[in-house]
Order: sequence, then structure tokens, then C-alpha cells
Amino acid sequence: MTLSTDLFDDAVDGLVDESLPIEQPDATAIARRRRRRWALVLVLAAFVVSRGFAGYVADHPAFYGPDMPDATGDVHYYDHLTWEMRHEDASPYGQKLRIEYPPAAIPIMMVPRYVRAVSYRTEFVIFMVLFDAIGLYGLTRIAKRTGSWWGAAAWFVLVPALGPVSYTRLDIVLAVALVWTIERALAGRWGHVGLLIAAGTALKLVPVVLLPLLFFVAPRDRRRALVGSFVGGVGLALAPFINVLPDMYQSVIEYHTERGVQAESIWGAGMLAAQRLVDYPVSIVASHRAWDAVAPASDLLKTLSNGASFVVVLGALALALRTRVGDLRRLTLLLLAAMSLLVGVGRVYSPQYVLWLIALGAVAMAVAPRLAAPAVGVLAVTTVLAHLEFPIWFWDALFYKTDSALIVLLVRDALTLVVGGLALWAWKRAPKDPVVSAA
Repeated sequence: MTLSTDLFDDAVDGLVDESLPIEQPDATAIARRRRRRWALVLVLAAFVVSRGFAGYVADHPAFYGPDMPDATGDVHYYDHLTWEMRHEDASPYGQKLRIEYPPAAIPIMMVPRYVRAVSYRTEFVIFMVLFDAIGLYGLTRIAKRTGSWWGAAAWFVLVPALGPVSYTRLDIVLAVALVWTIERALAGRWGHVGLLIAAGTALKLVPVVLLPLLFFVAPRDRRRALVGSFVGGVGLALAPFINVLPDMYQSVIEYHTERGVQAESIWGAGMLAAQRLVDYPVSIVASHRAWDAVAPASDLLKTLSNGASFVVVLGALALALRTRVGDLRRLTLLLLAAMSLLVGVGRVYSPQYVLWLIALGAVAMAVAPRLAAPAVGVLAVTTVLAHLEFPIWFWDALFYKTDSALIVLLVRDALTLVVGGLALWAWKRAPKDPVVSAA
């Protein structure tokens, strides 16, 4: 019995000391994990501080001083619309309201109406900050796949740099949808891509022009899922309003097609410059909840803008056909180029549109940082100028005819086109064999 016990003890000692050695924690791995934890804590703290300040500024338009344009004007409009829809049972597309937003905008505008913890404006700003966080999270997921954190960094800096319009408009929701579109494409979930583009289209119409570009770069066996989910998503958004589709068409489509030349567009700013240089007759008039530049050439410039937009769409489609199937690196550059040029040549250019470009620029930096860097660098300058233009120097550019304010507006519009050109140049320079491919 004693012999057996000794043999057992010897066997256990052998298993512990030789056969199954106890692994000691690696000091380098522990230090790496600690650094990651601290980095995460610092990023979260920086996000809370930066967004807390940016949200406060967005919620307090008096921050910029007296006699400044109210950047929260759209939020007041949403407040009015949702009050009428909830408490007065008004139809969003009826004669009383006739909102210009597609149906996906309605539930987003309604969320602060039902929370009612503080004011509608404060709740809306907080809601948009939450979307900001969702967009940043999407870029971190992309970074884990590509190894580039430049996209998340670009989003982190540029969204608040744009100013209060980042959180007082619906456009950040569309920007987040664009970020997650590429995240889902990298994951190979092209059905989800179609749903996200459908959601963006049902919110702001514009993303529909990106669908053909995504279609021709998507793997051939995923294209049916992409188109099917897009059609289903749009149909789902329209379904509650099936009985009032003609009213919706008049409220949304006709509203935007009838818009004139916005004074902030490159066409409107060009007319304002002509007014300063050669005393060209231009009037600034309120129209479609914005300011239009009205002059003898307005109709011609509107036609030229529509033609230029059509050329951009056709050109982007031609380049999509030349892009290798599954090459998401070149696709992200092409999406940035197409959207930048469309915004730049459009007859309507509101400062919140820069959020769309920030989203696509951040995605390009996450997927192809070296190629996208020149375009996104110019986009950063464009973002700062857009903040200066609105709300700081808005009245100076449009009504007081201050030279410096008008120059800022002209440079912002011109640089938007430069961003598109640099993104096209990057698309051309990208290697034919993609490092980042669609799954």
C-alpha cells in the first residue's frame, strides 16, 4: 500500500513538473492588454468630452453671439411637425404639413417627441450624438478588418469640427448608414448593404445614386441579395403610406425638383462674386426653407447644374464598370469621388451635406489610407470652412457682402470639387489586385 502511494505521488509530480507545465502569464501580453484598456478608456473619455461640448454648442445657438443665424432652425421645424402629427393627427404628406422628407425621417423625428424628458431640441441633439457613436463604432469594426484606424480618427475629429449642423440635422443618420454600408460589404453581408442603402434613400433620397456603383462591384452571386433587399427596404418604408403616394410624391419629389439655385452652391456663390466684381444684379430670396440666388442666369445655371450632376452619375457608373468585382478599396474611393462631385456641382449645397463626405472619406481612410489621404486632407479644410461659413459668416456672405466671407464660401465650394478630383486620382492609382476585397 505504501509502495502504491509512493508510485502515485511520483506520477503526479511528474505530470505537474514535466508533462503539463503550468503556463505563466506573459508579461508582454499583460502589458499590451493594459495599454488597450487604457486606450479604450481615453478614447471614451475624449468622445464624451468632445461630444459633450459639441452637443452643448449645438443646443445653445447663442454660443456664437448675438445676431447669428440659428443653427437649430431645422430642429424647431421637426418639433412643429411631430407635434402636429402626434397631437393634431395631421398627415405628414397632407395639405397642412407637406413635409419634404421621405418616410424614414418620420420615426427618427418622432423619438424625441415621445421621450419628453427635457426639451425636444436637447433630446434631438442627444439622439444625434448617439448616432455619432454608432458611426464611430462602425469605423472601429472596419479598422479591425483592415488594420487602419485613420478612418475612425477622421470621423472622431471632423464630425464635431463641422459645427452645430452635425447634431441639428438628420444628415448624420445618413452618414452613419453610409459607414455601415461598407462595414457590411466587408463582412460579405450584401443583403444588409441593400437594406442600409434603402434606409438612406428613404431618409434623404441621395444614396440611391450609389446603388449602381455598389451593384457592379459586388460579387456576382450577391447582387440579387443587394437589389432584393434594397427594393424590399424601400417598399417597407413606403408601405404605411401606400394610400397617399401621390401626396408623398408632391411633398417630396416635386419639392426638391422645384428648388432653385441656392446661394451657398457654387453656382449661387459665383453669382454673388459677379455681383461684387461687375455689379451683376442678384437678389437673395427665401425659398424652400433656404436662401436662393435669383438673377437673370438662374434658370440657365439650374439647367447646367442638373446636366453636370447627370454627367457625374454617368461617369461614376462607367468607372464602376471598370472596377474589379469585389475591390472595396477602389469602391470606397469611387463613392467618395462621386458624392463629392455631386455635392460640388449641385444647385443646393447646405453645410450638413459635408457629413456625407466625412462618412465616405472616413471609410476610405479605413480601407485605403495612403490613397485617400490627400482627398481627406482637403476635406478637413473644407469642413472647417463650412463651419466658418455657417453659422459664423453666413449673413456676411449672403447679405452684408463681406469679401472675406464670400471668399470662404467660394473656396469651400471649390475644394469640394477638389476632394472629388483627388478621390478619382486615388481610384486611378489604386493597384489592380485588391488587398481589401468583398467577402
